[in-house]
Amino acid sequence: MIGPGTATRRGGRRRAVGIVVGLPVVALVGVTGWLGVRGALAVRHLQAAAAAVPAIRTEVMAGDLAAARPRLDRFSADTAAAARLTGDPVWAAATRLPRVGDDLAAVRTVASVGARIATGVVGPLTGPAVLGAMSAALDAAVTTPTGDRPVAPAPVPRLGTPA
Repeated sequence: MIGPGTATRRGGRRRAVGIVVGLPVVALVGVTGWLGVRGALAVRHLQAAAAAVPAIRTEVMAGDLAAARPRLDRFSADTAAAARLTGDPVWAAATRLPRVGDDLAAVRTVASVGARIATGVVGPLTGPAVLGAMSAALDAAVTTPTGDRPVAPAPVPRLGTPA
């Protein structure tokens, strides 16, 4: 025979089981969504940065530094955004997961290295002093009016030394 309060205990037990099972499922769905959205955004930024590299290389090699500057700024912004998107504690914890952790760690590493290149290499190389020296050297490297031989380029100051 079922006594009074049995239905209440059964309902309370179901609720407890629902909470114990439901909370981890909700957390897993939330973390998966978080990583998915941030990962997709980071990949979009990294693809945009990678797509800009050939044009930047061409413009810098041609001496068109004015045209390269906006692309370099965009490269820096894209790599910094990707590094921010993959640099949070949730992403760091997810890099330790089996199967997907290595892939997440690789995206995080590429984003971090790209941002370091943008700030540590591209930024200083495109500063006003270096751009001015490069521009002067490129201007001096033109041929003579008679076309005999190129004029020796002006000396370019070494990085880290005053211009």
